[in-house]
Amino acid sequence: SSPSPANSATGISITADLSWNAGSGATSHDVYFGTSSPGSFQGNQTATTFDTGAMANDTTYYWRIDEVNAGDTTTGNVWSFTTIVAEPAQATNPSPANSATSVSIDADLSWTAGSGATSHDVYFGTSSPGSLQGNQTATTYDAGTMSNDTTYYWRIDEINAAGTTTGTVWSFTTVTAG
Repeated sequence: SSPSPANSATGISITADLSWNAGSGATSHDVYFGTSSPGSFQGNQTATTFDTGAMANDTTYYWRIDEVNAGDTTTGNVWSFTTIVAEPAQATNPSPANSATSVSIDADLSWTAGSGATSHDVYFGTSSPGSLQGNQTATTYDAGTMSNDTTYYWRIDEINAAGTTTGTVWSFTTVTAG
């Protein structure tokens, strides 16, 4: 009884251990754990905790504890939990490229989304890192008509349910007029 993580819990650390209260009369416990129900047999032990090792992010795990004594084995309930979503990776492949020169004053910004990102905070302006322009799901941003011979800075912060990953500040300089 009293499984930890609790049955159907979400947002569980990928380094969480399993623990439970032993059944009355149990002298040892058969531990089942894995990504399919009821989990695969992990061994028999006397402790009421089990080290899962490093688990994968955003994954549902199943576990069961069978209580054992000299007389018999009692099959336990199957419990499950889902691990936390990983924070997204940084955005990559900026266009215009970092430190580019002679960029058109009508250029749009684009990038490759970081793995796991669900939206992007766009920073853009003439001072580093730029000012927040808003949050969006698209991987392009229309900067409008920019000034000639001006250095612009921009950054993309990647966001998902786990949090925000701050991006690298990129810059480019627009084409000289005339």
